[in-house]
Amino acid sequence: MRYWLDVFSEETWSEFEAAGSNTSGFPGKQWSKVKDIKIGDVLIGYTLGKKVFHAVMNVTGEPRQDTSLIWKSGTYPSRIPVSIDIDLQTSDGVPIESLKERLSWFRDLKHPSAWTYRLFQSPYEVSPDDAKVIIEAIHIAAKKGCGVEKGAEPTHDGIQWLLLSLGNEMGLDLWVASNDRNKSFQGNVFSSLPRLQQTLPVQFDFKSQRIIEFIDVLWLRGNSIIAAFEIEHTTSIYSGLLRMSDLMTLQPNININLFVVAPDDRREKVRSEIKRPTFDNARLPRVCRYIAYSKLTNRIDQAKTGGFLRYLNPSFLDEIAEDLTE
Repeated sequence: MRYWLDVFSEETWSEFEAAGSNTSGFPGKQWSKVKDIKIGDVLIGYTLGKKVFHAVMNVTGEPRQDTSLIWKSGTYPSRIPVSIDIDLQTSDGVPIESLKERLSWFRDLKHPSAWTYRLFQSPYEVSPDDAKVIIEAIHIAAKKGCGVEKGAEPTHDGIQWLLLSLGNEMGLDLWVASNDRNKSFQGNVFSSLPRLQQTLPVQFDFKSQRIIEFIDVLWLRGNSIIAAFEIEHTTSIYSGLLRMSDLMTLQPNININLFVVAPDDRREKVRSEIKRPTFDNARLPRVCRYIAYSKLTNRIDQAKTGGFLRYLNPSFLDEIAEDLTE
């Protein structure tokens, strides 16, 4: 098995995803190297603009020459069939700067930027030791995340970041619980998201506003709240539901999609809690739905693999959310 650096721009990576994430391409002048890549080799995805490693791909077929349209910036006819092993969002990728102390690329440099020539020789063969460091870092990033890597356990912060970054991708404004603004996930501070709002739209009374400020994640469009999410990873489900119930009591005519997002094995716990009489009196069971971690992460994985993540809109939640009152 050999390892190869596969360099993308943000645009060419998006086009790779849109084409099905199954064909990597390189300039024609690189054919002499590309034809040495064999089935079973591994490509490590790196994106120039973000300066991050973010994908691990397995070579699944023989190299070929192909000029069918995939990328707008070039033909890249020297092509290799691949399958995705790990695909982080580039915003969740592993910064190359974080691996400087561990990669041989940065040792004994005569000039600080001397290592960058590798980026312009893609596919560049990576030594097994360096590949191990990079792939291990990508695996760790995925495991800390929200289940992009098969078998990885989601975390509360991972799901929270997933919902925030997804809303950001969809062009929605965002709100994160006031006490979570300075949280970070895989080095990404929540407050760094460009669409995260500093203040909530002023359309509710003070009591309602205070409740809304502490809901885990809100998606907003203008002054309207499109969806509200309470993530119940290990904490009491009751507290999140109570927050939503108080809001419904104070604003009986409110029209917001409310969701409890929780691990699959907490489904019955959510069901039993939402059926409490106190919540029934506030109409909560009829407006608040449950989203299992697996359904959320699998749906987003499908969108990434199919190349249509950017085209998702909030209505996809209706496909994965469950009414637990039946």
